[in-house]
This record gives sequence, C-alpha cells and structure tokens, in this order.
Amino acid sequence: MEIKFKQLDFDFSTIKELDDMHLYLKEKFGFPEFYGKNIHALIDCWSSLRYPEDEMCGISISPNECLILKITGIASVQNVVLQNLLIAIEDVNNRCIYVGENPSIYFLIL
Repeated sequence: MEIKFKQLDFDFSTIKELDDMHLYLKEKFGFPEFYGKNIHALIDCWSSLRYPEDEMCGISISPNECLILKITGIASVQNVVLQNLLIAIEDVNNRCIYVGENPSIYFLIL
C-alpha cells in the first residue's frame, strides 16, 4: 500500500506555555468544545484522525495517509511544551502500530 502524506503548517512562535499550545491545536484541528486542554485529551483527539465518525477532530486522514506537522518557531517554547507534543505524537503512533496501522503523525521542525 502506498502511503500518502498530508501536510499542515504550524507557527509556534507565539506559544509560550502548555495552555497556549492546547488552545492553538484545538483551533487548528477543530477539536470539540469539551476538549480538556491536557496531554490525554490531545492523544485522544489525535487518535481519531483516521476515525472521523468519532467527531473528535475536524481534520481526518485515510488509512493510507500520514499527517506531517510542519512546525516553525519552536525555539521559543518551554521544554514542557515540546515534551508534551513529542509524548502525544509517540503515544498516538504507538496506538496505530498496536492495531496494525501505519503511524499517523510525523513532524518536521524548521
């Protein structure tokens, strides 16, 4: 199966704290109003990227697609923000692998 990539661009230059990141990602991904603004809620919403029927994310990808997060301005964020982002991506991809799917999220830092 050929893997296709869908790229989304993000500018983290205005993100200073975890709350900023969660609000930014909620807006960009179209997370539901009840989004909890924590790492567990982020993992849950991103885990639904291939399951639009879950209505947890306004962006979806097909089983043969992977999402590339192209992030600029990350040098200005706190380490805890970067750590949460990386942990969430790793956990989501591990969930995909566990059920026999390709990882769903890759990220590119510029």
